[in-house]
Amino acid sequence: FQAVASQLALADKDPLRKPLVDRLREMASQAQTVLDFQKIDIKVGGVAVGDDGISSVLINGKSVGVGDMLEKNLLVRAIRPDEIEFVFRGIIFARRF
Repeated sequence: FQAVASQLALADKDPLRKPLVDRLREMASQAQTVLDFQKIDIKVGGVAVGDDGISSVLINGKSVGVGDMLEKNLLVRAIRPDEIEFVFRGIIFARRF
């Protein structure tokens, strides 16, 4: 994307090409989000999955549950015995352990 980003301004003014330019920018943003998520240090120390639907996990020494924020833009979405789902910048990611 970086190789063509500076050249997109011209195509951005063309009504036929603008949707393509918008999609390219969106895909570049999503790709950067994936790369940024992979850089986040997430160390799972343990998980407790309750029958009543209440679960918690020890991440980086901190006990968190579904709906808790680990850091800015990083929300715990679901806790399962073998993986945790997160929402990071609007994208759902799963980390298996």
